[in-house]
Amino acid sequence: MHFHLPKPLHGWREFAGEVGIIVLGVLIALGAEQVIEDWHWKQRVREAEASMTKELGEDDGAQAEARLAISPCVARRLDAAEQALIAERDRGVPFVAPTLPTPPFRTWDSDAWRAAVSSDATSHMATDRMYAWSAPYNMTADMDQAAVREFNDWAELTRIDSLPPHPSEAERERMLSAIAHARQDNAFLSWISGVFLRYAKSAGVQVSETARVEEIRSERAQIGC
Repeated sequence: MHFHLPKPLHGWREFAGEVGIIVLGVLIALGAEQVIEDWHWKQRVREAEASMTKELGEDDGAQAEARLAISPCVARRLDAAEQALIAERDRGVPFVAPTLPTPPFRTWDSDAWRAAVSSDATSHMATDRMYAWSAPYNMTADMDQAAVREFNDWAELTRIDSLPPHPSEAERERMLSAIAHARQDNAFLSWISGVFLRYAKSAGVQVSETARVEEIRSERAQIGC
């Protein structure tokens, strides 16, 4: 039995040419679609990085710079309070509560990073670039916790104003303990602010000079330094 393949209307050569044109058209369409998709994600990545740059450079970064600026003043105030308590204990010098304004309470935002992750923009970054952005943001949770801890410790420390010239041993020890906790909070927030700024700089972020100056001015005014 013999089988005969149907012949194209215009011959095999013409048929192959038409199929080739169709295949080429499909490939061009797929390529164009890929180009458009790549452009789309590059645009999303640029937008995400712009948002993170703004958040780190004008908000978190300025706060970190301010923390570094006020930290020595906070430490001196705590040292003065401790020395006054020790002088009363050891030499009977009447205790006079020093001025102890509570350091400004600040939150450390990561909205832009969370938006970048949820939009899948971070998965379209180069691996080293994604890690560069994640590094400072990975610290914001610890910074937030430290800020809350400091706020609570200073709430205890504000009772120092009510101490009499010769407090009881229990009152004195409670205040000395509160000072020690506040000193630890200050040291930790100063240290982690410095690390945070180094990581932000590694991601290419420059802290806004205007935001930095304004934040330092505001925080110094609040604590009187």
